[in-house]
Amino acid sequence: MAGYLTPAPKDFRRRRWVAPVVVAVLVLALLATPLGYLTLTLNKINRDDSAKQIDPAIGNDLDRSGFERLFEGADADIRANLSDDILWHHKDVVNILLAGLDYGGNEGFKSQYWPRADAILLLSVNKQTRRVTVVSISRATYVAIPGFPNGRVNLGHAFGGAALLKKTVEQNYKVRLDHVMTVDFDGFAALVDIMGGVTVSLDEKEAEALQETLRNPHGAGSYELTGSAALAYTRLRYIDSDRARTQRQRNVLEQLAQKATQMDLNQINQCISSILPLVTTDMTNLQLLSLLPYLRYDRSEAIIPRTAVPLTVVNGQEVLILSWSTVRRDIHELLYPGIQTMED
Repeated sequence: MAGYLTPAPKDFRRRRWVAPVVVAVLVLALLATPLGYLTLTLNKINRDDSAKQIDPAIGNDLDRSGFERLFEGADADIRANLSDDILWHHKDVVNILLAGLDYGGNEGFKSQYWPRADAILLLSVNKQTRRVTVVSISRATYVAIPGFPNGRVNLGHAFGGAALLKKTVEQNYKVRLDHVMTVDFDGFAALVDIMGGVTVSLDEKEAEALQETLRNPHGAGSYELTGSAALAYTRLRYIDSDRARTQRQRNVLEQLAQKATQMDLNQINQCISSILPLVTTDMTNLQLLSLLPYLRYDRSEAIIPRTAVPLTVVNGQEVLILSWSTVRRDIHELLYPGIQTMED
């Protein structure tokens, strides 16, 4: 017992500050744990897809025979659109390109090649109007692809990944994109399941096309869709139009956005753990976190061009030929209302 009553050595008394410092460090470590956990979690995101290459089986898939005059006019309009280097931008507007990718469950393909972008959307945050606008871009739109022959915009990703898709959309739609984010469609289905599914109203054609994936098919009406069914719903083709298809994509995204504001911590953790490894982005962790306040903004949706343009079937391939002067006007009015000058 005497040993416990022995006066502390001078050396120890000189170091009495050590204990408070250690405690302070431990407290700081505990306080930083959520941030540290979040940082480690966000690090699951893929930051670079440049190591992949073009799938040898993918070519510029437009057989123009019999449609030469159509493409002569389309190519001339594209050249006129690219004749200046104007890209709309403003310090109060943040534009993020979103793309859904389909690897068909083929892990070998996924590790080597870039796929086409099956769904393309532009998420625009306007800090002046406090509004987030989700704009659909038709995958069949005929555009200039930097370094390659003109073709459908979804090939931008197949020829050069997220970076080339971003550059393709920027140059044709004349809008600066601050960031780009792609997600494997497998992740989309998982996300819908984690969030408890989505409720959509199907018309007769949609219900018939989805009959095999619906739990209790009963024709037109309201349905609770699982992840796989929601994915099939967003990818429906041929029953109506590409414009209607992009509307279905926005329908599901709006439902997910609403549910995201009501998620509990367990659901958030599940979503993050399941989805982030399937995401590729050029955004840093800090930039991703900076998006959180925008969840409270009002949301709206749109499609470019705002006035419907019919698809042209070119030797079995759907192609959307646009008037690029109309696209310029629509981009400015949709994303930069009331803004007349560009600012960094």
